Amino acid sequence: MISHSHRFIFRHYGKSAGSSIKRYLRQIDGLTEKCSFGHKKTSTLQQIVIDDGYDPEEYIKFCCCRNPWDRRVSAYYHFKKFYRLKDLSFEEFIVYGFNKYMNSKEENNEFSPCLIDGKREFDDGCFNYDKFDYIIRFENLQEDFLIVCDKL
Repeated sequence: MISHSHRFIFRHYGKSAGSSIKRYLRQIDGLTEKCSFGHKKTSTLQQIVIDDGYDPEEYIKFCCCRNPWDRRVSAYYHFKKFYRLKDLSFEEFIVYGFNKYMNSKEENNEFSPCLIDGKREFDDGCFNYDKFDYIIRFENLQEDFLIVCDKL
């Protein structure tokens, strides 16, 4: 989610309270938003800001991260229900990821196999602290989100 009017970039990671955060942000007076749907990569969001004629370094950049295990469990139940994958075991989901069941070749799927060279899930910067000004912790959602809102 990008807001030029309030100069922020919010990177939405799946199963990490992103939909709730976006819903709240949309209530801000005068907020204009762009790219508010889906889970775009940080680099994609920054390039959109550049393409629109702005400098992403002048924007507050934040995301919300969640304990990776809790996030996986949440994703498993979400995908199992949403896509009606009754035969999908949790072990298969962890080992093979979601792509196996949807015949997806999408490289940017956040729930691809859990580990490729031990780092796949974190490649887009959720734990690369220099990409974000603020990282809201799911486990401390209310307090961390209030800090970000004070800056907006």
